[in-house]
This record gives sequence, C-alpha cells and structure tokens, in this order.
Amino acid sequence: MMKLIEFLRVVFISPEMVASGLPFVISFYWPEPATFVGQQFVSDAKWAFGAATIPLGLLATTYAFGTDILSPSGVKKAVLLWPEYWKLKMRVIVALGFCLLGFIYGMLGVYLVLHQNLVWGATIVIAGLFLSAASLASVALAKWAIREILSD
Repeated sequence: MMKLIEFLRVVFISPEMVASGLPFVISFYWPEPATFVGQQFVSDAKWAFGAATIPLGLLATTYAFGTDILSPSGVKKAVLLWPEYWKLKMRVIVALGFCLLGFIYGMLGVYLVLHQNLVWGATIVIAGLFLSAASLASVALAKWAIREILSD
C-alpha cells in the first residue's frame, strides 16, 4: 500500500505535472504564442513532427542518466544499500514513462494542429516538450545529488 501511495504522489504531485499543465494555463489566458507555433507547424509539417519527436531524444538521455543511477559501479554501489532505493528506482521509471507520454502528447498535438484545432494542438505539443524536459531535469538533478552525497 505504501508503494502505491508513493507512486501516486510521484505521478500526480510532481514538477513534471506542473510543467505539463503550464502551457494550458498560459494558452487559456494568452493564446497568441500557441497560435504562432501552430501556424509554423501548419506551414511546414516537418517542424511539427520534429518538435513532436524531441521527447524521444529526451527519453534516451533520461534512460542513460537513469541507468547510471540505478546501475552504479565502484563507490556509487553504496546507493544500492540505501533503504529507500526503491523510491529512487520508481522515480526513474516514472520519469521514463513521462518522457514517453511527452512523445504521445506530441503526436496527438501534431494531429490536432494539422486536422482539428491549431491552438490546442500546439499547446499539447508544447506540454509534451515541457513534460519530457522536466522529467529529464528531475533525473539529472538526482544524479548530481547522488554524486555530491557520495563524494563527501
């Protein structure tokens, strides 16, 4: 039960969710930037698909950082003995899921831009980018914190 509560906390009460929701709030009150981005995507669909696939690159980088965190070598193996290592592992796995979700947001947003609603489609693409970037930043900060703790 404790692991389920921790999982829900990591997913719903996280900087990634704030980063993902921010473009929607901004677009609701100030739609001009999303309109501009959407117009650029409509003028050349390559830009739209390029922006939508950026989360895959962020996913690969998050995977590399996460592997370094979860498969330590040398002195860093001490992290495996940490009683709350499972929380760290869950955090990395959720970050990978968020990056994949960012890619899905991107593809959905491209479809909306090209076929349905310009503003909301562009907003969804931007939200996917923010979600993936926040996930990468979270894992990168964890990696740096572990390095600082273990170097002392």
